[in-house]
Amino acid sequence: MLAELTGKRLPADGRNSKDAAANDKFAAMSRDLYLAEHKAREEIKIRNDSIRQKKVRDEKIREQQLLDLAAQARQTRAALAAAPARDGESVEDAEDRRQRMKVLKERERQIERDHRLELGKRNMRRKEEDRDISERIALGQECT
Repeated sequence: MLAELTGKRLPADGRNSKDAAANDKFAAMSRDLYLAEHKAREEIKIRNDSIRQKKVRDEKIREQQLLDLAAQARQTRAALAAAPARDGESVEDAEDRRQRMKVLKERERQIERDHRLELGKRNMRRKEEDRDISERIALGQECT
């Protein structure tokens, strides 16, 4: 009886009476969309590559300019330090100036060294503060 009911409903419903057919224009449109997307992706890739290359070129130019500037500064500094005597300066005064420059450079190095040591101490304190209680217990440190 169920077969008779389902047999009667289907022709009345009309679902099986039509065949599904895809239009040829749909396939062409789908292909054209795929090609357009592919071409757009290629163009984006080319644009991004050119932007990246431009950034690399600009960075190289900037780096070269900085190197030239640093070399010029070194030459100027060396010329000033190596100058035997300035206008109106005796040989003894020039030697005194060189000694002062040497002491000044040594003092600058000492200050930089002390600064680095202080930073290292701060980093060690920060590491110790960041440890959790189990690490402190394992290391035998005070747990506060």
